[in-house]
Amino acid sequence: MPKSKQLQAAVDAKTKADNAASDANTDGVVTAEEAAAVETANQELAAAKAAAKEAIEQAPEAKREELNAKVDGLAPATVPTVNDKNPANGVQDDIDAKIQAAVDAKTKADNAASDANTDGVVTAEEAAAVETANRELAEAKAEAKEAIKAAPADKQEALNNSVDELAPATVPTVNDKNPANGVQDEIDAKIQAAVDAKTKADNAASDANTDGVVTAEEAAAVETANQELAAAKAAAKEAINAAPEAKREELNAKVDGLAPATVPTVNDKNPANGVQDDIDAKIQAAVDAKTKADNAASDANTDGVVTAEEAAAVETANQELAAAKAAAKEAIEQAPEAKREELNAKVDGLAPATVPTVNDKNPANGVQDDIDAKIQAAVDAKTKADNAASDANTDGVVTAEEAAAVETANRELAEAKAEAKEAIKAAPADKQEALNNSVDELAPATVPTVNDKNPANGVQDEIDAKIQAAVDAKTKADNAARDANTDGVVTAEEAAAVETANRELAEAKAEAKEAIKAAPADKQEALNNSVDELAPATVPTVNDKNPANGVQDEIDAKIQAAVDAKTKADNAARDANTDGVVTAEEAAAVETANRELAEAKAEAKEAIKAAPADKQEALNNSVDELAPATVPTVNDKNPANGVQDEIDAKIQAAVDAKTKADNAARDANTDGVVTAEEAAAVETANRELAEAKAEAKEAIKAAPADKQEALNNSVDELAPATVPTVNDKNPANGVQDEIDAKIQAAVDAKTKADNAARDANTDGVVTAEEAAAVETANRELAEAKAEAKEAIKAAPADKQEALNNSVDELAPATVPTVNDKNPANGVQDEIDAKIQAAVDAKTKADNAARDANTDGVVTAEEAAAVETANRELAEAKAEAKEAIKAAPADKQEALNNSVDELAPATVPTDNDKNPANGVQDEIDAKIQAAVDAKTKADNAARDANTDGVVTAEEAAAVETANRELAEAKAEAKEAIKAAPADKQEALNNSVDELAPATVPTVNDKNPANGVQDEIDAKIQAAVDAKTKADNAASDANTDGVVTAEEAAAVETANQELAAAKAAAKEAINAAPEAKREELNAKVDGLAPATVPTVNDKNPANGVQDDIDAKIQAAVDAKTKADNAASDANTDGVVTAEEAAAVETANQELAAAKAAAKEAIEQAPEAKREELNAKVDGCELAPATVPTVNDKNPANGQDDIDAKIQAAVDAKTKADNAASDANTDGVVTAEEAAAVETANRELAEAKAE
Repeated sequence: MPKSKQLQAAVDAKTKADNAASDANTDGVVTAEEAAAVETANQELAAAKAAAKEAIEQAPEAKREELNAKVDGLAPATVPTVNDKNPANGVQDDIDAKIQAAVDAKTKADNAASDANTDGVVTAEEAAAVETANRELAEAKAEAKEAIKAAPADKQEALNNSVDELAPATVPTVNDKNPANGVQDEIDAKIQAAVDAKTKADNAASDANTDGVVTAEEAAAVETANQELAAAKAAAKEAINAAPEAKREELNAKVDGLAPATVPTVNDKNPANGVQDDIDAKIQAAVDAKTKADNAASDANTDGVVTAEEAAAVETANQELAAAKAAAKEAIEQAPEAKREELNAKVDGLAPATVPTVNDKNPANGVQDDIDAKIQAAVDAKTKADNAASDANTDGVVTAEEAAAVETANRELAEAKAEAKEAIKAAPADKQEALNNSVDELAPATVPTVNDKNPANGVQDEIDAKIQAAVDAKTKADNAARDANTDGVVTAEEAAAVETANRELAEAKAEAKEAIKAAPADKQEALNNSVDELAPATVPTVNDKNPANGVQDEIDAKIQAAVDAKTKADNAARDANTDGVVTAEEAAAVETANRELAEAKAEAKEAIKAAPADKQEALNNSVDELAPATVPTVNDKNPANGVQDEIDAKIQAAVDAKTKADNAARDANTDGVVTAEEAAAVETANRELAEAKAEAKEAIKAAPADKQEALNNSVDELAPATVPTVNDKNPANGVQDEIDAKIQAAVDAKTKADNAARDANTDGVVTAEEAAAVETANRELAEAKAEAKEAIKAAPADKQEALNNSVDELAPATVPTVNDKNPANGVQDEIDAKIQAAVDAKTKADNAARDANTDGVVTAEEAAAVETANRELAEAKAEAKEAIKAAPADKQEALNNSVDELAPATVPTDNDKNPANGVQDEIDAKIQAAVDAKTKADNAARDANTDGVVTAEEAAAVETANRELAEAKAEAKEAIKAAPADKQEALNNSVDELAPATVPTVNDKNPANGVQDEIDAKIQAAVDAKTKADNAASDANTDGVVTAEEAAAVETANQELAAAKAAAKEAINAAPEAKREELNAKVDGLAPATVPTVNDKNPANGVQDDIDAKIQAAVDAKTKADNAASDANTDGVVTAEEAAAVETANQELAAAKAAAKEAIEQAPEAKREELNAKVDGCELAPATVPTVNDKNPANGQDDIDAKIQAAVDAKTKADNAASDANTDGVVTAEEAAAVETANRELAEAKAE
């Protein structure tokens, strides 16, 4: 070993010794083993120091003193004092003492409790002794838990748990508070319970005999009380067995003297109501009469048709019910007074059946009245449809409105028929076919063909045609005037065309007015007015005095302006190209001139739109020919330096190459690592720079002479980048070689440590020497990793994290645990332990078998103990054999043989299946049969009481089970006679404790529905309330008119129904649970009657409010129509709008009257004729529509307008005559006379 290694070994041994001492003191507990470990480490340190000092003899002399001083300074660790002589639990002895003191206090408390309970009598002094011991235990536990705080941290939880488990003893309850009689309190209580049971039995017998009537229930109550007395006596006698022997005879005599009460004889076979049979019979007769009345009502309502005879049958049955109820109530006077109120209430609850309302007052056809009404409504709808068709055909002219009226009536007929057929479904089945046939025969009316497509004016088509011809002539004249004005130029020919069209219009109007004479007299005025309104077109004035070019001067001016703009643009382009150099300003001047040209052309073309259409194309072409000037290309974008752009580009390329070279050099040097590739990139960029500079200097030769020197200088200044020296010959990881070497050394150290661990684990046996070799390799690995991490600090920053991670991943090898501290036999300790465990399990199994056979009696528990021990032996052998697989191969056979020799113990045969009581099985069986009989009796009683309803069968089942229990107990007691004498008393007592079950009192004499009678009564009351509510609703709806009183009666009945339902549901809560859902559903199904809507708030006239409202609406519509007519006639001038307002009001009146008559169909039949007469009467007649006499309401009556228009027309004629005379500058006598004639006609027209 090199000298440095020996010196390090001494340092490591020092560290090991110090660590051993530190480990021993870590938890404050020092065991002998830990102290010995420090001593051993000190010995190893002494040996390592001696070896180091020997090695130092070979060191340079100048170093020896220093090295020896270093070794001498490696002092041995201080051996700690042992303070845990019982290292099994790793806790200091003083803490163990405190815990043991708490354990002793626990034992003392348990003993005090045991002593107190020894004789079954606990005095106050004994209970106090236990409490005192518990307090001492609590103090000892507190001291122990305080001491535990000084124990090792990992031990404290377990120690505290062990102390917490030292629970205080249960303080026994003092059971002898009155020691005067020397008998335990529970015995006194048992005897008193028997005395109380005796009192209860005597009271039950007394109660049963009080009124001289004894029911089965009362007799059973005495029997039950006697049974309870017997049970209480038995319990008391059983308890007396625990009393002092000197007291038992006296106590037993006292209990035996508690004789059962005499059970009275039953003398009331129907005790349900405590009432005499004849009274029951009278009440039943009333119930039967109630059923008869309900059946009569049900029969009357069966087919939905109620006749007077059926209603009378219900009334008769109700009378019989009333008589039966009276007889029953009279008989009830003889019932016990306490029962009378209940019986009277039951009889009073027999409400008479609801007498159904007669809904077939005409039984001849056997159909309900509402169905008859629906059929009659369909018949009326048929009549209405036929009348509409007849009205449409009366005058031979059929308008679309008349045809639509027939169609509407037919739809109403179809709806009425559908309603009738729907209603018929509720008629008796044997009537439905004939009724349906009668409805099917109501065929719709034939809809007439429309033969007046324009009924608006009520005028013949030929007259309409003549008027239309005049309208067309008017359109032609207007079109001629429009055409003359279309292009803004009016010629003499165009004006003449308008005059000709006006003459044709006058002729057409004359023909139309002639035709109108054949129109209806009341239509002629309006038609003539419409023709008169067709005024002639205005003849336009001629406005084209110079037709040479047919174009307006303003248009010529716009075109000339565009020609001038063209010239300006061409001049700007010529100036820009003069010197062959085009600047951006010169090009912009051409573009500006072109935009001005485009604007001038646009204005010219816009003006041309006003020129004659036949001129526009040529004018537009002349403008379109004014093309913009060609904008010259700018060839000097940077005029600042006066150099061509291509020269600038070459110089810029050289600048860019310089930048590229500098960037390559910078990138190469960025991380301090330069690869050959990076150096080459700089060289390449320098070459590209040289080439770019050469091309730039060549281009500069074409620059202006006065510019060349400066340009060449700027290029010469572009120096190449410095090529960096390559310092990374292996660029794969981008790290320096010396760093790679350090990391590889750490990897090699890792491999060495892993190999040492692998070698140590090869044979599964690890010695101390092998474990030490792994530790040494791990230390060398740690040193190599530290050197590598130090070297990494010089690596590129972006590489350091990954490199450090790669080094950090070189984890030290796991130091194997030494598992062979005793190499004498060459087998691992855990294998030895497993084999020893199997040997111990064999011993345990043999001991269990020996113990089981000791007394010759083998219980199942003893046999099971042997089987369990054998299973544990088998498991221990299996674990041992599994462990042996890890032993050296040459050891395994002998070890396996030693384990195989550990044979399981022989399991003894179970010969005592019930060892608990030491009694024969047949006796156990008899006692168990009695217990089973007891259970059966208790179950029968429980089943009988489960749902709160007890039938006679259920009570009998309990009695039968009690008899079987008595027989089983007798057999058991007979069998007990053969039991061991010392067991018989306890066995007899256990049988005596099997008391019979209490027989429940029968409370359901009618088990058919399994529900108590009082619940049935509550439900029936709700059913009766439902019937009452339904009858109230039916009565309210009978005549279709519902008053507030009738609606209130239904609401009151519904409230009574809700109260009855609530009472019924409350009662159902006491019903058997399985019945509740069904009963609740039955009650929930009793829906309240629908409260009818009050439709007659004013019952004085006996008509529904909506019908009153419809009639009033018709009266209001009549008033509106009359007001419209009055307003129209007020000033003697009637406009079309005013006439239309009257017509609209009349239409609204007609609609309101129709709606009123439709509503009247729902009124009581006796009221319909009177109401219809009111609506049909002259009081609601439509207003007279006034004749329109002012078609132009803006200024006044039409005849005045006509006169004024004639004067205007005469003026126009005179002006036209004067214009015509002056047109050509020559005025003839005829033209002057024409003007004078026109002026005279104007004067006459103005006078009119």
